[in-house]
Formats: sequence, structure tokens, C-alpha cells
Amino acid sequence: MEIKILLIPFIGAFIGYITNYIAIKMLFRPYKPIYIFGFKLPFTPGIIPKERKHLIESIANLVVNHFFTEEKILKLLKELDYEKTLKRKVDTFVDKFVEENFEEIKNALKNALTLGKFSIKGLFLTTALEKALEKGLEKVKEKVKLKIKNQLVETLENEIETEIVNISKQLDVKKLVIETLDELTPQELEKIILSISGEHFKYINIFGAVLGFLIGLVQILILTLDL
Repeated sequence: MEIKILLIPFIGAFIGYITNYIAIKMLFRPYKPIYIFGFKLPFTPGIIPKERKHLIESIANLVVNHFFTEEKILKLLKELDYEKTLKRKVDTFVDKFVEENFEEIKNALKNALTLGKFSIKGLFLTTALEKALEKGLEKVKEKVKLKIKNQLVETLENEIETEIVNISKQLDVKKLVIETLDELTPQELEKIILSISGEHFKYINIFGAVLGFLIGLVQILILTLDL
């Protein structure tokens, strides 16, 4: 008799573990409703397959309302540190553009000065003007470069951020999420959820066993007091 009483906590632990294990499995299975003689068995399909549409809708709303917001998009854009890349590309483009165009301007001015060479005096004067022109254009060129770079970078940053926000508003993210999740089979959905929460489900099973064991101990205590 005493051995049977001592088995109560272990039986309770077993029942607690199995009960929680079955309850977790019933979240996902069966994948489809089961009919016997035309009557659908209760609790079929499992809770998640049964509430699949509602679950997908809730996930889509969560993504749109909490993850795909204007603030989160701009924050992500800043974290990408795209400004450095943009500035580097702008610097390269402006340097090349200004160098090419200033070279044409400089050559045009030199040619204009060359046309005025009609005497030795004029030759010296033209040479001096060419040197002054060369020096002056170099100073102007660097100032022009800097001004264009600053203005262009600022303008592009504002335009990029504005356009990305506008594009995100035009995209039907909710529809995209719903369509993507709806393509998943019940088995794939189960696999994804278990990959995320599988470890926690194991703890739930263990907790059921511990709780069953404790209930068994309480039962022993009650039986002992009755005796």
C-alpha cells in the first residue's frame, strides 16, 4: 500500500508532462478538420491552423504598425551610415565634373588671350595674364567644388529620405506580409514557430511534470492525515 502511495507523485508528474505535451501538439495538429460519419470532431483542426487567417492578419498588422513605421525606416537608413558612401560618391563626381569643365573654360580663356599677341610687349602681358588666370581659376575651382559638394550632398540626403518614406507609404506592406505568410503550409508554420519557441515549450512540459509531482505530494499528505 505504501509503495502505491509513493507512486502518486510520479504518476502525477507523468500525467502533467503528457497533458502539456498533448496540449502543445494540439496548437498545431491536426492540420485539417477530422470528420466521422459527417460530424466534425471537436478541437480539429488545431488552434493555429483553425485561426490561421486571424493569426496572419494580426502578424501583418504588427509589422505595419510597429516595425514598418516612418520613424523606424529613417532610423534604419541612418544606421546604414549611407551618408559617408553618398559623400564619397558626390566628391568623386564633383571633382571629375569640375575638373573637366574648368579645363575647357581655362583653355577657352587662354585661346582668347592668345589672339591678342601682336607684339613682344603684348606677349609678355599675355603670359602674365595667363599665369594670373591660372592661379585665380585654381582658387575659384576649389571653392566651387566645395560649394557644389555641400549643396549636392544636403539636397540628395533630403531627397533620398523623402523618397524612401514616400515609397514605403505607397507599398502595401500588409498585403505583402499576408500573401507571404498565406503561402506557408501548416507544417511550415509549425516548424517556424517551434524554431522560435520550441525551447520554451519544453519548459512548459517540464513545468507540467513538476506541478503534477507537487500535486501528488499534496495527495499523499492528505491521505496520510486521513489515516
